Amino acid sequence: MPITELERNILNPPPKPPMLEWARENFCLPAKTSKISGQWNDEYTPFIRRPMQLLERPPVSVWISACTQGVKTTLVQLLLAYICAIDPGPTGIVMPQEGDAKKRIRTKIRPLFAANPVLYEKIGRDVRNLNIGEETDLGDMLLYLIWATSAAKLADSTIQNMIYDEVGKFDIITTTDEDPIELGRNRQRTYSAIMRELGVSSPQNAGDLFDSQVRSGSDEQWYVPCMLCGRWHKLQTYVDPKGEQYIVLDTEGGQYYHHSRYKSGKHSRYVCPQCKQGWSEADRWRSNKEGLWVPKGQEMDPNGKIIGEPGEADKFSFNVHAMMLWPEFAKVGSLAAQYVEADEDLRKGKKKKLKNWQLNQRNLPWKEEVRVISGHALDEKKNDLPAGVVPVTAKLLTAGADFHKDAMGNIRVDYIVKAWSDDLRSDDILFGHAASLEEMFRVTTSQSFPWAQDCGRPELMLACGFVDSGYQPDQRARGVIDEVYKFCKNYWRLRIWYPIRGRSDLVERFYSRPLDKVVEAAEKRHYRGRMASQYRGMELIDLAVDQFKDLVADWAEAPFDAPASTRYNREMPPEFFKELTNEYKGRNDKGQWGWWVKDDGLGTHGLDVSVYATAAGYFKNVDSFVSEAELQRIEQAMAERTQPVRRAPVRRRPTGGGWLDGYRKL
Repeated sequence: MPITELERNILNPPPKPPMLEWARENFCLPAKTSKISGQWNDEYTPFIRRPMQLLERPPVSVWISACTQGVKTTLVQLLLAYICAIDPGPTGIVMPQEGDAKKRIRTKIRPLFAANPVLYEKIGRDVRNLNIGEETDLGDMLLYLIWATSAAKLADSTIQNMIYDEVGKFDIITTTDEDPIELGRNRQRTYSAIMRELGVSSPQNAGDLFDSQVRSGSDEQWYVPCMLCGRWHKLQTYVDPKGEQYIVLDTEGGQYYHHSRYKSGKHSRYVCPQCKQGWSEADRWRSNKEGLWVPKGQEMDPNGKIIGEPGEADKFSFNVHAMMLWPEFAKVGSLAAQYVEADEDLRKGKKKKLKNWQLNQRNLPWKEEVRVISGHALDEKKNDLPAGVVPVTAKLLTAGADFHKDAMGNIRVDYIVKAWSDDLRSDDILFGHAASLEEMFRVTTSQSFPWAQDCGRPELMLACGFVDSGYQPDQRARGVIDEVYKFCKNYWRLRIWYPIRGRSDLVERFYSRPLDKVVEAAEKRHYRGRMASQYRGMELIDLAVDQFKDLVADWAEAPFDAPASTRYNREMPPEFFKELTNEYKGRNDKGQWGWWVKDDGLGTHGLDVSVYATAAGYFKNVDSFVSEAELQRIEQAMAERTQPVRRAPVRRRPTGGGWLDGYRKL
């Protein structure tokens, strides 16, 4: 008896279409979340083709380290859509934390299902059916949307496909010794012959969880041919200080112009390292369309021949940086302006923009150096003023306080008062201890501070103070947190003292929450009295403490009276400097990166209150205090924007009549 068509398909199932081919015909980018919406077109992202070809053939592990707009989200959406439509199997998507999961499902996953008919049908034509933290039944497969700290929820589940999103943040938010990636891999053992693993993220710190995954893979780089000379080189998002190759900037007297001058693209260009000719954006895109991936251990010579042997790797990994992106997403002029702006900030002692440029444009992890604040040079940073006296250059006073209460009920409040001048120059004018918050208030807030000399201005009073409410947070029976909250409540109408809590997982410096909601949540957990309503209208401010410790350390080691530096009054006690230098930045015994105590028998109160006073300064926008000399430099740079700039002519290939005269013709 001849077999039926159904039986034939069961015994010999039809081949699955290639992922790339299927996506070109069936995948739609949601208009809500994508600048280029509608039918997907890989002409905008030629570098994504090889990772897609690998992902269609399990078992496979693919890791993508990418800059901003580097198709991380698109690749996650493509793989999820392909699995749901063509190769269904239990799939987990792991995000850094619960807030990320909720935001991702709202802004990325639900629009994806709504924009693609096959997926929309699987979800019952209602995107609200997608669950967070538990499985979603799609008929022929289960979908898990979870976050890194809840990865243990998969303990009783078997997973075929694991997708890790923004893995660079996993190290920051995971507080246990468990590795969420290893937990996920344990859940894939049943499907080891047909498993898929995809990890995507922008880089964070060198050697962290994500960086180790990428570097242990094939670690492939993108090579392109020059459209002017025909020779190949590794494309790089790199500003050459010698001005010879890669991103080259026009200068005057060896100095960069003001960053705004580079945005037009007239004073920057990408230069081929082989022929030293400048590319237009169209040249760059023609080259990218012909690019090839080359794994570690190998390189491509100028003639396009791959030489060397590929290194050993148990996974595939790829590096996507800004120069690989379609010019509408990343222009050379815009990248140059961002780099120069970061360089300007670096000269003021601020590294944040340079770090962001390296992470989000160059796609290189930030290499944090192990550091210790040296106490030997701090005596040289003392000024000649007694304690409590304000230098005449100061414009604002802030304070930091650290509250402690031991098992016997003894209270100690460490505090510091900081005076702020132009260009982030600061002076620690007063450091001390009090037996109560009220005593600290009388010393720091109820009185003005005298000037070092008569300057004809009213004496300054405290403008803002931060007091820590996070000491022994789980031992609420002692009333530690409530005393701080009540103190701030008593003077809330002054808007001077704010309760704060340090956190190491914040990206922004501050995060404000309604205090009554925080107290209400704590009361529910600990079955305490209902006192939250008295704090209605108040704020609890979370601080990115590691970022502020970096600033305190940088300014302590900066030259005396330099921009972005700290000086200390001549009566500053030795105990302050011992406590200021009692932490180091590096890895602890568990391999976690951050600031850690050096000597457990010695406090860190001097460092803590310095951090809080510095944060209070930024809360009051002290970084906007600019000196006259700095203003004149900016005005001169702005005036130069109107002057013609002489530059060497760039040899270009004749245009017109070619197969592609502009990158818009795709």
